[in-house]
Amino acid sequence: MTDYQVQQVFVTAANIAAELHFAVRQARELSLTAKNARAIAIRAGNKTAGFRAITDYIDTLSNTTISQAQHINSLAIKISRLSVELARVNQLIDKYTAVREKSSDAQYITSLTAPFKAISDHHESLQKNFNQCNMQLRDAIDEARKQMRSANVIATSSKVEASQAGEFKEALIVIADNIENISEEIKKHLDNAIRQQSYQAA
Repeated sequence: MTDYQVQQVFVTAANIAAELHFAVRQARELSLTAKNARAIAIRAGNKTAGFRAITDYIDTLSNTTISQAQHINSLAIKISRLSVELARVNQLIDKYTAVREKSSDAQYITSLTAPFKAISDHHESLQKNFNQCNMQLRDAIDEARKQMRSANVIATSSKVEASQAGEFKEALIVIADNIENISEEIKKHLDNAIRQQSYQAA
């Protein structure tokens, strides 16, 4: 991995972290919206029994999203660290290779064989770890995006339930709209994050 590639990994990780920061902020807003909806649903009583179940789901979903975002961010940081280590080992391999090529007939050149193999094995292990982390990162972002798609379905159900809430209908429809809008915002940030990750993995 070249210095330029390391720099690109750092930029990508920073961009992913920024998108996740905004996604977490939106997820906290979603949790607050769910709590407000629950308070209204409790006041409304039996008219909004279905809506209460929905708000419980949304609140759980928002907390899960926050947890997933933190996990994704930790993976992005780990990938950055691995890229730096890969670059360092690459430079070391280049130096060993140059010495072996220039001094192929030196008396003790064979003494470099064992350390060179150790460095090469370490490089292979780092590269494998780097690739695995990239796959884990993509899977984690994909999973979070799937949950946001299910949140959109729930938002539609919320509107149906809200329409049967009598005098609480308007307040609950506003909340259902908020759930839909916030879910879309979170999904947008996750989409941006996975585009960044795809660029890094390319």
